[in-house]
Amino acid sequence: MTSETALDPEPITVLLIHGREEAAQRVAALLTAQGLRVTAVRGVSVGQVEARRCHYDCLVLELGAAFDAISTTRALREESSTPIVVIASTTDVAERVSALDAGADACIAPSMAERELLLRIVASVRRARGARVDR
Repeated sequence: MTSETALDPEPITVLLIHGREEAAQRVAALLTAQGLRVTAVRGVSVGQVEARRCHYDCLVLELGAAFDAISTTRALREESSTPIVVIASTTDVAERVSALDAGADACIAPSMAERELLLRIVASVRRARGARVDR
């Protein structure tokens, strides 16, 4: 599986903004194993600075219950059109709907299948690039 496009041979770059080290390591390992380039930062303020500093193809929020993913999504969306994929902190549908309403391109339950996360990222990047992204 690859994250390259026919027009752009560069792999998908992901900024993983997280609040839980263990969960972030799992997500980063999954995405890296599939050929994505992942930069992981802990905390919302550090993530916002990094998102402004470098261009990423996709922002992934895995903040857990310790941070407000909805406000973070809204703030990131106000600054950028980069696709945002949120990993919800609960299975509550209202949280996922709120994340989408705040500007997330996708929001996934915390018990998501690993392949679903990967494909949501690829689909979001594909739409943003206006091109095909091979998996």
